[in-house]
Amino acid sequence: MEHSPRQIADRLLDLSAEFSSYTDRLEKILMEKPTVWMKIREGCKSDTQAEREWQNTEMGKDETKFKLRLKALEKKMSAARSFLKVASDEAHNMY
Repeated sequence: MEHSPRQIADRLLDLSAEFSSYTDRLEKILMEKPTVWMKIREGCKSDTQAEREWQNTEMGKDETKFKLRLKALEKKMSAARSFLKVASDEAHNMY
């Protein structure tokens, strides 16, 4: 299935909006994490144990999920930009 550069550019715009949305959601979690994490840490013997307990909370699970989604979106956006670069070079007979 072939896509036009216009379709890829539109998809890149959609991916960028999705990236921004996940970044906003992750930002809210990371702003709350220190306070919640320190409360968790009080009942733990180590930072590692506290971090594992944090990761088991809903916010901790969301943090992991959003970080992974952002990484996937970065890869998709990079691939779209590469496609557009090749298409541009081909249009200018540079490829």
